[in-house]
Amino acid sequence: MNSTIGLPVATTLVAVLGLPLLGGMGLSLWLTTFELAASLPAWRRTLATFVVHAGTWLLAFVVALVLLQRGWFAAALATTLQWVVLQSHRAKQASLKEPFLVQDFEYFIDAIRHPRLYLPFFGIWLAIGASTMAVAAIVAFFHWDPWLPATLGVTSFALTVTSLALTAVVALAWGIHRLPDISLCPRRDVACLGLWSTFWAYARYPATPIDTRLSPRRFSASPGSTGSSSTRPHLVVVQGESFFDPRRWTPGLDTPLLTQWDALCRDAVAYGPLNVPAWGANTIRSECAFLTGLSPTALGMHRFMPYRQLSRQNVPSLAHTLKSLGYRTVVLHPYPARFYARHLVMPKLGFERFDDIVSFDPTRDRDGPFIGDAALATRVAELLADDDPRPLMVFIITMESHGPFHLETSSLPPAAPVTESTDPLPADVDHELSVYLRHLANTDAMIGRLAALLGATARPGVLCAYGDHVPPLGPSYRHFGEPLGQTDYLLWSTEGSGTPSPCRPLRLDALGEAVLDAVLSTGDVSPSPPSKESP
Repeated sequence: MNSTIGLPVATTLVAVLGLPLLGGMGLSLWLTTFELAASLPAWRRTLATFVVHAGTWLLAFVVALVLLQRGWFAAALATTLQWVVLQSHRAKQASLKEPFLVQDFEYFIDAIRHPRLYLPFFGIWLAIGASTMAVAAIVAFFHWDPWLPATLGVTSFALTVTSLALTAVVALAWGIHRLPDISLCPRRDVACLGLWSTFWAYARYPATPIDTRLSPRRFSASPGSTGSSSTRPHLVVVQGESFFDPRRWTPGLDTPLLTQWDALCRDAVAYGPLNVPAWGANTIRSECAFLTGLSPTALGMHRFMPYRQLSRQNVPSLAHTLKSLGYRTVVLHPYPARFYARHLVMPKLGFERFDDIVSFDPTRDRDGPFIGDAALATRVAELLADDDPRPLMVFIITMESHGPFHLETSSLPPAAPVTESTDPLPADVDHELSVYLRHLANTDAMIGRLAALLGATARPGVLCAYGDHVPPLGPSYRHFGEPLGQTDYLLWSTEGSGTPSPCRPLRLDALGEAVLDAVLSTGDVSPSPPSKESP
């Protein structure tokens, strides 16, 4: 450090600040070549996208420089943070078929609060690598990287930092204003803009309230609807975590599957493949589509994280409609209610009671890492048997099949029973499939038990079950090929369908309306004209 003090200020500035700045920014731009789903080559992107990228890195460098006051250390920190985001982007792209979005930054906090849900998907090695790089940087740079206020002088250091900050702000202001319009198709936007410019483009998108008038489907019923309260059917809805019929994906599966599901489909009001707005995760997107019937067009930018807006905005919903018909509305979800702000969202969607993880016994009710589906069926039995005279609407959000399945132990025999093929499966495929199919069998058993419970009550009953997204089965998808991304749904009534219903594909944002129609046509309830008011 002492050898640089006597050099001219300009030479010193270049040595201790200019070189790390240029080296770090060059490395940052080079890393953009590793962004996935970049169907448009980086060199064909507009100048504005590169200016925004450079301005973003420079702003991060300035913040690190103010905190650390060491040039190479600040450059290493800014670039490492970019590398962590890029690796998260690659992991999400591979697992969930979607780029890392600006809305996803809050998941870094959730990963600390709920590491079991996130770290296995985004990579334990990512966390270890970032931590190792941080420790190495701290040890190395504090040992030889000069402290800039002493090397440049406090005044020169402050003026330099201010100049760099202004440069970053001007670059961002110029570039963001000139970014191409976005399509709200993340893969296309990242390909055209690059990852960092997409962050800014999505962040500047107007965060307007959800316009329910843009959705073609709106729930409607009023307290004046005809029908006696005593004849209104109970309604049980199961949103099955990672539930789908794998036989449509891999016909060679040789394990008896979904026997209860198949029996109910033979007498169902409706059943079939279900188009859902999520792949492998992002349950709340499917949850929102079912409960509100809101289309992606109506949700706009909120389609990626709908509960942030729904925690402060009332919209029409299935629960609101049934509550107006005299139903008691209950949510069962064996996970903390504050996760995804469900403790705020569910009351606004019309639910009067929320039984979360604290309502279950983690020792007795667990199956694998999470509360099992059997415990949820038991809780529904208790609700149906209590002395509340109102009809029940219960919305079950399961957790047992959440995954990742490679972290669990399997109780099934290996390889042979899983497929008809005589060739043994790779060990990782065999293991995760065995674990997943065991959880799938538990979900199937729960659905069968719920149908039996509804059939044993004095009231008629309606059962709806559907999958929120396909399961995260990375090794299996690489071995067998990926499914289409559809899950499955079932709508069944204790009064029967009269005639066998054909298999009918459906969009998830239309399923809630189909459920309401089934409820209104069961027992003695008839629909009223559409309501023009939001609840």
